[in-house]
Amino acid sequence: DDGRAGGKLDDLEAHARAMLYILAVATGLRRGELASLSVKSFRLDAEPATVRVGARDTKSGRDAVPPILEV
Repeated sequence: DDGRAGGKLDDLEAHARAMLYILAVATGLRRGELASLSVKSFRLDAEPATVRVGARDTKSGRDAVPPILEV
């Protein structure tokens, strides 16, 4: 456990872990950034769909709003 919310990656069921890996590839987000996400982080109605990561959870210290690319 890296101390962030979301717990260990190993604790996820196989399907949930696979979806997390796909989201990582589709957005370029790091493990800690992925762990910080909640339902409110996603804008699936945007074109393209995006996900917001707050500044405190990014490596750069700035808000990040990457598009969710089709993979």
